[in-house]
Amino acid sequence: MSRKDKARFTRTFQKMRGENPSVRVMGVAKECEIRNVSYRTLVRTLNDAGYQQLTSRRKGLLSAGDRKQKVHYARAALRNYDRDFWTGDILLYLDGVSFRHNHRPV
Repeated sequence: MSRKDKARFTRTFQKMRGENPSVRVMGVAKECEIRNVSYRTLVRTLNDAGYQQLTSRRKGLLSAGDRKQKVHYARAALRNYDRDFWTGDILLYLDGVSFRHNHRPV
């Protein structure tokens, strides 16, 4: 694979990744019209460019609307509750197990 092909592959990967975060390496190669290059060589090219190959999470990414709602909730919680509430009064119930944050455990 020539230096020009590597640069074109990396640029195309960056562009396609901006549109779809879970882009596939062979799809990028097909878009660049790079042929007769192994999958491993393409992955090494991306590794050299500073990217790592990771397995996609099953859970989807936050949408813009979800992110907006989470920020709205967090800001409202900061306004409505003082610092003592978060360190002394809050109870968490996660996966069927309750936790209580104690500032000074006994």
